[in-house]
Amino acid sequence: MADGAMYKAKEDGRDTYRFFDEKINKRNQRRHMIATDLRIALRERQMQVAYQPIVQVDNHQIVGAEALLRWHHPQFRMIGPAEFVPVAESAGLINQLGIWVIEQVCILLKRLQSGAMPFLANDQYFRIAVNLSAVQFRQDDLFETIENIMLEHGVSPSRLRFEVTESIFMDELNRASSVIARLRKIGCGVSIDDFGTGYSSLSYLSKLPVDTLKIDRSFVNELSSYYSSLHEQAQPSVSGLNQADPRQAQAIALAILSLAKNLGMHVVAEGVEHLDQLRFLKEHGCDSVQGYLFGKPMPERDFIDFISRKK
Repeated sequence: MADGAMYKAKEDGRDTYRFFDEKINKRNQRRHMIATDLRIALRERQMQVAYQPIVQVDNHQIVGAEALLRWHHPQFRMIGPAEFVPVAESAGLINQLGIWVIEQVCILLKRLQSGAMPFLANDQYFRIAVNLSAVQFRQDDLFETIENIMLEHGVSPSRLRFEVTESIFMDELNRASSVIARLRKIGCGVSIDDFGTGYSSLSYLSKLPVDTLKIDRSFVNELSSYYSSLHEQAQPSVSGLNQADPRQAQAIALAILSLAKNLGMHVVAEGVEHLDQLRFLKEHGCDSVQGYLFGKPMPERDFIDFISRKK
């Protein structure tokens, strides 16, 4: 409401003003609603964890999955993490959400190891990846919290992989390296997610004990156009702005693959939807992929059925 602009101007001091913007007002109202309803969502089990399969490139064997948080709001239906995660961070709820996701993943892993799919007990490569936000990563007790959850559910650390983005390393490289080293020491995997889209400084890679790089889907998307563009001249944008060049995307993908191999790291490509993308990645040594070509994110029960059929 317009009062919001008035109060904001008062906060900023005399001789200031703020225009009332209905769009901003609606956006603020929605953020407030999300912050309020998030607490209810956790209590009333509106949150779900979906699992997207990760497969080996060479034989299409399932080697794990990425755990993705989903919110089925009773009024607005599906609210995506791109919208509710920033609100959860600002509202001080992201740690609670993050702990809940790790707990749900550990419950599933315990179930897979013991009752539902005992053959996974002998599958040393199967891991489920969990995303850690920058706010979570800055918590002093992060390592202890993760370790306690695994101990409580009797899950081997080797079954878990934690995904972090490049931005986490920019401000506190030494601390980040220490936390990652502790996770790796007990057997957890650690990936740099969306690699190549952030504030990349290649020098930090040699200082971080990560074992996996994930090629961002924005590069993989352009690989579909790569083969058809080999003999074509790139067309300038009508608007005068640079458009995505598939040859540039494949060059970046190749650079990431080469870099990872030289550093002894595993490579996972996200967003693989077409066979030509898979062919390119296989030809150039990518280890694993995830995307709609092999499976969409799915509820736990569907994921168990999916890997049962594949195994």
